Formats: sequence, C-alpha cells, structure tokens
Amino acid sequence: MNLKERATLVAKTFKVSVMRDKAAIVTEAYRKVHPYDWEKALGRAPRLKMRFEDTPCYKELVSLGLYDSKELAKEEADEIFGIAKNRFWKAVCGNVTVLALEADDWLRIDWPLILNNNAIRRINGEDKFILASKYCG
Repeated sequence: MNLKERATLVAKTFKVSVMRDKAAIVTEAYRKVHPYDWEKALGRAPRLKMRFEDTPCYKELVSLGLYDSKELAKEEADEIFGIAKNRFWKAVCGNVTVLALEADDWLRIDWPLILNNNAIRRINGEDKFILASKYCG
C-alpha cells in the first residue's frame, strides 16, 4: 500500500467522533494572541472540548508526514485531510465552541461543513444561522 492509499484509509476510518457539545475550533491568530489562555478556555477533562487536531485520525495523518513526502503533492495532502475534516464535522452535534479573533480561514474551510450539519445548532451559544448572517452577510 502506497502512502496515498494508506493516508486515505486513515482519513476514512480512524476515529474522528466527539461527544455532544464538545467540538471546538481555535484559530492560529487566537492562539498567537492568547498563547496560554486558549487551552484553559477548552476546559479540563472530562469536560474538555475537542478540536479536529485532537482526534486520532488527525494525529495519524500528521505522523504519516503527508506534507513532507515526495510521493504526494500538497493538493493531494489537502484532499486527504479534507476527507477526515469532513467526517469530523459530520460527526459533531450540539454547540460548537469557536475561539477566533476575526473571520479568518475557519470560515472558508469549516463554516460550510458546520452549516450543512443539521445536528450542529449553535456556535458559542448563538444560533449558527444568525451568526452566519453576521459573518457572511
């Protein structure tokens, strides 16, 4: 099995699920401004919020070194991570916690997946469609 096949299998099968109301997004900009506070905001176990980056699927994909490999183009690696991220957002239900400074990449990448999941109702306690009208006009 080559790297692309292995990574695609991981993206399609490794665990991405998260408990109700425990999904979170923390943007890079937010982490830079709040280098220690963002982890506290996600809580402590067992009430800990979970980012896509905390899933076994994401961690395994990173360990495969897709972006460092000569076997895969960046676009192929992006596509594989996209498969896993799509599975993650399909598995999420309830309220999502978003720690972001402004409307940045999370809107472009995650927002459509969140809006398409009827099991996600709120973001930071606010109706996701009301929030969408604020950010997306």
